[in-house]
Parts: sequence; C-alpha cells; structure tokens
Amino acid sequence: MQKPNMAPSRNAMPTQDANLRARNFSEVALGYDEKTAMDEAMRCLNCKNMPCVSGCPVKIHIPEFISKIKEGDFEGAYQVITKSSSLPAVCGRVCPQETQCESQCVRGIKGESVGIGRLERFVADWHNTYCKEEPARPKSNGHKVAIVGSGAGLPNFMGILGESLNGVYSANEFLTRSNLMKAYMEDSATPIMKGAKVAVVGGGNVAMDAARTALRLGADKVYIVYRRSIEELPARREEVEHAEEEGVEFKLLCSPVEILGYKNENDPRDAKNGFVTGMNVIKMQLGEPDERGKRRPVEIAGSEFTIDVDTVIMSIGTSPNPLIKSTTDGLEVNKKGGIIVNEDGLTSRDAVYAGGDAVTGAATVISAMGAGKTAAKAIDEYLSFRA
Repeated sequence: MQKPNMAPSRNAMPTQDANLRARNFSEVALGYDEKTAMDEAMRCLNCKNMPCVSGCPVKIHIPEFISKIKEGDFEGAYQVITKSSSLPAVCGRVCPQETQCESQCVRGIKGESVGIGRLERFVADWHNTYCKEEPARPKSNGHKVAIVGSGAGLPNFMGILGESLNGVYSANEFLTRSNLMKAYMEDSATPIMKGAKVAVVGGGNVAMDAARTALRLGADKVYIVYRRSIEELPARREEVEHAEEEGVEFKLLCSPVEILGYKNENDPRDAKNGFVTGMNVIKMQLGEPDERGKRRPVEIAGSEFTIDVDTVIMSIGTSPNPLIKSTTDGLEVNKKGGIIVNEDGLTSRDAVYAGGDAVTGAATVISAMGAGKTAAKAIDEYLSFRA
C-alpha cells in the first residue's frame, strides 16, 4: 500500500500566463494531469469520520472518490461523485471549496487542505474527454413534476445619481451579453460598449468575473470599487489573485456617490441620458459590526474624489424575480422577495416546493443543488403517498 503524500502544500494549479489570458476568453486554470491528480489524491488521509463530507452541501463521499483516483480508476471516481452531484465539472470550478469541504480537511490544520475541488474538476474533465456513452434514461413511473426557474436574476442598484446613463450596466446584463450572447465577437448581433476605463462596483465573484471580462473586451484600465477592506472581500481568494495578476486595480474602502455623465442635446445618441464620464466616490472606514457580524462601512466626511471612467458595472447582488410575489397566488415570501419554505422545501402551497436562489437569495451552485435534492426526496415521498 502506498504511503500518503505528507507534503504540506497542495499541488499547484497550472494556469495561463496572466499577460496572455487577460486578453483571451480561454480558461485560466488548465487543470491537473493524471500524474498530478494522483499525487494530490495521495495527500488524503482517508479519515474514518470524513469531516470533509460534513462540509459538502450535497454530501459527496469525498474520501471514496479520492481513493479511486489514487488507484487510477478515474471513471470509478466520477461514478462516486455523480451519486450525489449532477454538475461535477461546474462545481469543481466554481464551488467555494475553501469554505465548505476543504475547510474541514484535517490536512488543513498544519498546512494546506487537499485540493478537493481540483480533483473533482479533474475527474469530471477526464470523464467528459474519454467517456461518450449517454447516461441511461430512467423509466417513467407515470408521475409528472414541473420545474420552473433558474439563478436570482433581478440585479440590485444603489439608487445614486447617474445610474440611468449610457455605459452603466448590471453585472447580469454585462456578463450575459458578453458570454451567452457572444458580444465579445466582432460580428456579434448584440454588441456591447467596450469601455476603455471601467469601474466595477462590488467585491464578490461576479464582480471579479465582470472586471476580468472587461479586460478581455479590450479595456485599458479596470477598477474594483468595494466599500470594505481586502479582509472582508467576499470573492474567492483565487478569483482575487487572478484579477490582481491580470492588472485589475482595487479601490478598497471606497463607495460610489454619483456617476457623472455628458449630455449632448444635439446628438440623438445621448440626448436622453448621456454617457458616463466618471464616478465620484467617497472613502470609507470600518465601524462597529452590523447584525451579521460584519464591520459596518462609515463615510469619511470630505474625502470624495473622482475616478475617470466611461463604463460602470454594478455588481452588488441580485434578488428573486418580483413576479413571484405578484403573480403566484398564495405563495408566501419574505420582505426580500424570497419564497418561504419548510425544512423539506415545501412552500405555503400544497405540492409546490422551492429551493436555491428563489429562497435564499443569490448563493452557490452546490447550495442550490443541495436544496434541490432535499425537495426531490420530499416530492418523491409526497407522490408515493398519493399513489
């Protein structure tokens, strides 16, 4: 039996050079090869009490799939993961493993935790490369379940002057048009204004995505404007590090107070709202903790200054679609528009279940998947009882 790899640090993730990737849309992290994946898997101690599993919202049997990697049985590892997760290639890339499964890893006590997310990605990519067989279609039992909706899509804005100017986007619109609608292509049917100087307001993963996309669309300068310090920045450390390497400048402890614009009444393009020319921001300092335990940002009087930008992207969160409240009769929602459910995902209406962002507000893919599994189990029991 092979001895565990007791190296204190995980195997590095190979990436594109920062100068190259900042101007292309190819994937930044290149993934482990087979040898590296097996070496990283050997860092797992296969703990009997499996603390890593307790940190996973869908309870993937992590030690079991990593043991399969140790043996070189990559397809077997994939089959273990897919017993619990339907999206291993996605979750291996975007899940905040550092605050979930990896945060519980014993190896993290005296060094770095096992790269669980990187191994999950490797397994999924290996399967997608080498296994082309379609999954078996389950046999129908005669019951029908409708699934409605996808991720909290209503963008939030600050309500400051200038948010209606041309050149102000929500991160949702900016990223949807850039990616799904292919606005980055020269012959795109839905082109997007490619700003030279871009400010992204917010500090989450979506803000990092927007900032790095703006660079790839050709921006000369991109700023992240965030009202707290680097310690409170909610984005994943890897996202922040990649953004810094690519040249994104962080304006921390700063908050916008007004977006500036130029209006030319003789030009029909901007006679209505005008175009962005800059953004006034005010410096902040951290005060007492709020109800969530986060130190509340407080304005520093007289500290206003102007950032020279022609594009502003608002990335300060999203909310569930307000149509849920106004068009769904008898469905109770909270003050933020989130659907109220019990521990099984059941809403205030019989046979109607909900989970994910429509309940919690914007959260993670794996959290939504966990809610879906909970609701699916409850729905199956409900239908079996009625059969």
